[in-house]
Amino acid sequence: RVRNDIHVMLAESERPTTACRGRATAALRLLLRAPDAERLGVRVRRLGLHQYRRHEIAKCARELWRNLSGALHMGSLVLRLAGVAIAFLTLLPLTATAVEDDAVRSVLAEQTTAWNQHDAKAWAKDFTADADFINILGMLFQGREEIEKRHAGLFGTIFKDSQLVVTVQKVRFLSPTSAVAETVHELRGYSRLPPGIPPTDSTGLLRTRMKYVFVQAAGKWLIVSAQNTAISPPPQ
Repeated sequence: RVRNDIHVMLAESERPTTACRGRATAALRLLLRAPDAERLGVRVRRLGLHQYRRHEIAKCARELWRNLSGALHMGSLVLRLAGVAIAFLTLLPLTATAVEDDAVRSVLAEQTTAWNQHDAKAWAKDFTADADFINILGMLFQGREEIEKRHAGLFGTIFKDSQLVVTVQKVRFLSPTSAVAETVHELRGYSRLPPGIPPTDSTGLLRTRMKYVFVQAAGKWLIVSAQNTAISPPPQ
């Protein structure tokens, strides 16, 4: 009910009805009960506020303030509450984005751990069932099951002792439920590399660029597509 009320307020921000203002005020009160930024972010995500642009929410907040200030005296607790709510609402999209950014990065960190434990099932678990993955040889693997099977073979042979370091360079949100992550992978400890793939430097380090496309489903970020490209050694 709270989610619906605050969404109605945003949708009707040009001319909110009295009933809508009342419902939105109650919704804002609930938001303000969040004891810290992390829980506020969780509450924002549950309310789905990250789909609104910052100026839309700020406009809604200003309209709410005008209507409340016209009806209530300045010492009113509800009016002070609305003032604090405006500050929260103006920052909510940033808070939500930070929460989602952390969630995407957490998936990548878990995948790195799975690689270093040579656990193909854990490495592939955050791909969607119909995901596609293109490896450094340009080979296409379709579906989580095929991706897992391919990596189980690698972890049992040439990469069974390998160790991976992943640096997340950028996470860019295309929409509230989709994102692209740019990463650099650094691989050591392999017994050999796939045919035609040389180490990136003279120490034997293999460096690759891995791009992920994420979608959010049922509150969880999943990989729908990924492509890995080897970084060639500098020309001599």
